[in-house]
Amino acid sequence: MRKIAALLVFLAHAAHGSDLAIVGAKAYAPKAIDDSVILIRDGRIAAIGRRGDVRLPHGAEVINATGRFLLPGFWNSHVHLLDPSVAVKLMHYGFTTVVDSGSVLEKTLALRRRIDAGEIDGPRIVTAGEPVFPPGGSPVMLEPLVMPEIRDASQAAAIVDAHRGAEALKLYMVSWMNPGQPAMALAPARALAAGAHRRGMLVLAHPQNSDGLQTALDAGADVMMHTTPDGGPWSDALLAQLLRQHVALTPTLTLWSQELRGKPQPLVDGFIDIAIEQLRAFRRGGGTVLFGTDAGYLEDLDPTEEYARMARAGMSFAEILDSLTANPARVFRRAKTGALRRGYEADLVILDADPAADARNFGHVSAVIRGGKVVAQR
Repeated sequence: MRKIAALLVFLAHAAHGSDLAIVGAKAYAPKAIDDSVILIRDGRIAAIGRRGDVRLPHGAEVINATGRFLLPGFWNSHVHLLDPSVAVKLMHYGFTTVVDSGSVLEKTLALRRRIDAGEIDGPRIVTAGEPVFPPGGSPVMLEPLVMPEIRDASQAAAIVDAHRGAEALKLYMVSWMNPGQPAMALAPARALAAGAHRRGMLVLAHPQNSDGLQTALDAGADVMMHTTPDGGPWSDALLAQLLRQHVALTPTLTLWSQELRGKPQPLVDGFIDIAIEQLRAFRRGGGTVLFGTDAGYLEDLDPTEEYARMARAGMSFAEILDSLTANPARVFRRAKTGALRRGYEADLVILDADPAADARNFGHVSAVIRGGKVVAQR
């Protein structure tokens, strides 16, 4: 372990343009390749195969990953970057791309520019900037920051215009901090979604409850950022609409333990069981699941428990892997990412234990490679 750690430290400072080979790992591409070799050149995967099938160029730097497990870099599709340090910390858990679903757009774009320019190491960032709230819904905990609020459809165009540079628009259908305030009405929600779609932006929705979920669906949201366990199991009609409209879901199952801290344990367990059942029904119907933890709102960034709860919902190793890689790459329209394939971006994760044996092993991260460069290790 000391030898590989020392080697990774050296490689982290190696010239970006040099060839890098990862040798000996069991690679999930997605079909398993035992004793694999992945050759990285100019930040992309140049070749992948079994040892002996891939020729290593003279002078290539080599990581001996024998006994370890190699996967595409992970996406966390629900984070908040109000604190920019969260982005850097998340890389240590394997996240080479994050979806920022609520922050200050100007600051997040500045952080992204610094990362993309190579000034600092960090994940790739997809951002929604400032989330939009219903009237009176902007959380007082963020003062003096004031988030945009919408009262009627006439405000939608200006709000969308203010999100230039963002790839998505986040709508809070109900304010979680100010529950006495009115929910977002359908007409302004629909106007926001239409305006965002005209700009090529995705619409992310914080549903809060079943009514908020229904309004978000009727407005045309693309991704639901939470399950809604306080409303009980999802009805057949609601599930059918979710699937018919090809809406993706970030379940954030671990969030509910944090939100209900201090409550009687039977109540917490029952709440989580409903959330797990909602996910189970959604994935059983063929819905697209995106891994997300609400990191940045939650102080604990460790995603291990989320993996375990997704497995409890019946998600297989392959399904959890897809939620971390191929699914978000497709939903957020990032070509040549999310898989171990020739020509794809060299965003990779090396694990110490096999996630196909236990979902918690997705959290056993040894090293993280972004764009062909080692950016994090444990």
